[in-house]
Amino acid sequence: MSDWRFEKKIPLGSGDLQQIENILLAHPMGLVTAYPARRVHNAYFDSPDLACFHAHTAGHEARVKWRLRSYDGGAWKQLEEKRKLGDHGDKRFYDPAAAIASLREGHGVLLGECLMYPVLENRYERRYYHAPAWGLRVTLDTRIEFSPAGRNLWRQDFDYVAVLEIKYKLEAAKLGDEFIRCLPWRLGRFSKYVRGLQLLETV
Repeated sequence: MSDWRFEKKIPLGSGDLQQIENILLAHPMGLVTAYPARRVHNAYFDSPDLACFHAHTAGHEARVKWRLRSYDGGAWKQLEEKRKLGDHGDKRFYDPAAAIASLREGHGVLLGECLMYPVLENRYERRYYHAPAWGLRVTLDTRIEFSPAGRNLWRQDFDYVAVLEIKYKLEAAKLGDEFIRCLPWRLGRFSKYVRGLQLLETV
């Protein structure tokens, strides 16, 4: 089942986090905290020639990423196939057992139709907001860190204070655009997977 939505990002290279949150909560469309912040941990998989990475850096409209995800230091919870088509996004979920074994043992795993290997881990604190009257969701990611997969060698990304993402259904395009126009920041491109590989100089 497909559930495509707009996913637009605003990478913030500077600013005070409390001020950023105050601006969000003062938004005229009535943004409120959705639920408590939590620590997100991802492990990304790619082919030996890094096809997923190169599709993104080449600017391909259609892109795919595979990742394991856990929350607040818990066990790996889900395996996600993250599909992108321009600024539209969609997720599919699968049994994570084979990918967990791949990350633990360092061998390849068949994801979709490709043999993939664990490449990168990242973790960050995510705050959640929504505009209940309009069906808009917003996340704010801070304290972003990266490590080569399975190495536990974490490096914080000090170039970005936070990454803001605005998510809304395709049929709410006008509402989403209006929401973004009321923010004092500009949209930009930001992939944590691409950023991590570049920051760790593994590509």
